[in-house]
Amino acid sequence: MKSKKLFLLLSLLTLFIFNCKNSQYPKVDISEEPVIENDELEITIPQVKQITDSTVYHYDTSKQMGGSWTTYRNGIVIEKGQTEEVNACFIYSGIQYYYDSTGSLKQTRDYVVRKELSRSCHETGFNILEKNYYQDGVLESEKTFQSCVECEEFKAGIWKFYDNQGKLIKTKGYGWREMKF
Repeated sequence: MKSKKLFLLLSLLTLFIFNCKNSQYPKVDISEEPVIENDELEITIPQVKQITDSTVYHYDTSKQMGGSWTTYRNGIVIEKGQTEEVNACFIYSGIQYYYDSTGSLKQTRDYVVRKELSRSCHETGFNILEKNYYQDGVLESEKTFQSCVECEEFKAGIWKFYDNQGKLIKTKGYGWREMKF
């Protein structure tokens, strides 16, 4: 009976290891042969580098939800920005910065809250100006969107695309929507 349990355990472990090779998790190679003593299975698995994310929030006051935040991955800044309180909601506000794993700026998103449209938290509208950058920091594109707390982003305005020297190479236009709630 114990050998059947051991066989089943080894089979499941083998399936798990081989089925994970195409998943989002890193492949783990077992560096040593499994050791079986007294019907117990022992497998040595090498260390896998862990990705650690942490976010630090800086609130304007202890009673407000608005403030700034910075997210770190393995000690490198990957995102930072600020929020403000609008109708009791925590809303992106101003420029948000996004960096690649080396700390190079890859995108900014400037959120302009449309307070004249904001009757409640879930009906808060905003315009977004997104700028994307090449690896060397040269502007790659400028795009605008319209959105709200509970709706998808809509393409809007004139989108501009640049070559890797910063020269404008293409524009594309989108209409502006009348935001009604």
